[in-house]
Amino acid sequence: MPNPSGPFSNDPPNPSHSPKRGAKDFKSVASCYNDLVMKPRKARVLKYTAIFEPEKVGGYSVTIPALPGCVSEGDTFEEALKNIKEAAELYLEDLKESEIPEETKPIVVSPINVRL
Repeated sequence: MPNPSGPFSNDPPNPSHSPKRGAKDFKSVASCYNDLVMKPRKARVLKYTAIFEPEKVGGYSVTIPALPGCVSEGDTFEEALKNIKEAAELYLEDLKESEIPEETKPIVVSPINVRL
């Protein structure tokens, strides 16, 4: 059976397990992670019209007409705004650049009178 070494034995610690080396290894792993996953990309800001509809039970439902199926909600206007921004980012992130819709015509929302 191998003789353990390190802080729970009477033998001197194995130099390959020194904190200095571990920190260096962690730094290189973190660096690789940042290069692969967290690498900054050019931010492109797109502008869309979001329609906020108050719900009878409270809160808001939100849609973005230019992004079919992009729907969210929130208990407050601020929460609904935050949620629809996140939903739009997720909606757009998997699209190819050529597939990203742009809102070319402004959407007009206005109350109307209807006779009965």
